[in-house]
Amino acid sequence: MKISLEKILTLTASEYCGIVGKKLKDYSAVGVMHDSPFGYYKIKGEEKKEVLVEVPERTEVIVNYQMLYNGYCIGTALIPKKKK
Repeated sequence: MKISLEKILTLTASEYCGIVGKKLKDYSAVGVMHDSPFGYYKIKGEEKKEVLVEVPERTEVIVNYQMLYNGYCIGTALIPKKKK
């Protein structure tokens, strides 16, 4: 699964939950990383709005997104827990 740029955020998981009105316990968290310093690629000069990083299925958003000095990008994928 690829994720759109609009779903990659620098804010924390707690901040995101406050915005969407959910609780941290509603999510599973999985670390993700990729080695694209830009987080996107271009086709014929236009930005494509998909990230090259593969994220777990059902990822709602990536939080705590950071670009590191060595060209790697890291973040935390928030995956809604299945309701029982």
